[in-house]
Amino acid sequence: MSAQALASRDFEGVDLKYPAWLETSHGLMECEIIRISSATAQIRFANDAAIDDYFELWLTKNGACRRPCRLIGRNGTILVVDFMRDGRASGRLHAYQLAC
Repeated sequence: MSAQALASRDFEGVDLKYPAWLETSHGLMECEIIRISSATAQIRFANDAAIDDYFELWLTKNGACRRPCRLIGRNGTILVVDFMRDGRASGRLHAYQLAC
């Protein structure tokens, strides 16, 4: 499936606007979670900078609450990610469990 199809696909989840940060090898970048399901999320950020295949998604500005992620698709500034656990897709994060 193409990155564009992944980024625009209709997956089960909830729409929201939740501030977050991507911690990559390029540094910390501000972003916004715009849709989340139990296993995946769509994340928007301000530019189309290079993003690592694996990174940490900070749910708090100080990084106290974070989720390891794997990039599975991209459409410009919209990323589609899997939440990871023990190096594998977790598949068990509930859409409303953003808090640590």
